[in-house]
Amino acid sequence: MPNLAGGRIWKQMPQEDGEITLELYPLNLDSTAGVGLFQQFNGGTADTAQPLANDTSWGVGISRARDRFLVAIMWTDDAAQTSAVAATTTNDAAALRFYAKECRITSHKSSFTDGVLKTTATFKFPAMNKAGDTKTHAWESTNDGDTTPLPALTYSAAL
Repeated sequence: MPNLAGGRIWKQMPQEDGEITLELYPLNLDSTAGVGLFQQFNGGTADTAQPLANDTSWGVGISRARDRFLVAIMWTDDAAQTSAVAATTTNDAAALRFYAKECRITSHKSSFTDGVLKTTATFKFPAMNKAGDTKTHAWESTNDGDTTPLPALTYSAAL
């Protein structure tokens, strides 16, 4: 905020919510109950019988609370690494991981603009937990030649 002397007084604001936007290439709805972003975003009862369809019935009193997710993204030179939430191996590989807990899908848009079906999904997450004592996101890394692995991530919805 400017003051009369021409200086500035900084006003501290709460940290904004975080946002992760992913461009995905969907293949189909998943027949496993509660799996797949099409069914997770639309909510309701997940369809498990062919042909698969999103639940379109929303009776009075049905909870519209959105599911929460752990979103983890890992970059590594270890070809054996198959999961961003798993611990890294101690084979001297380099790895960089970002994760965010308490994410909710806030946007799920499909397009066919360049001849390929793709979905852009946006996840938002709070900067801190409800108590304000733990951040909900972090960056982790291990360097090439370092044999200390990144730990496995665990998640339980805390908010």
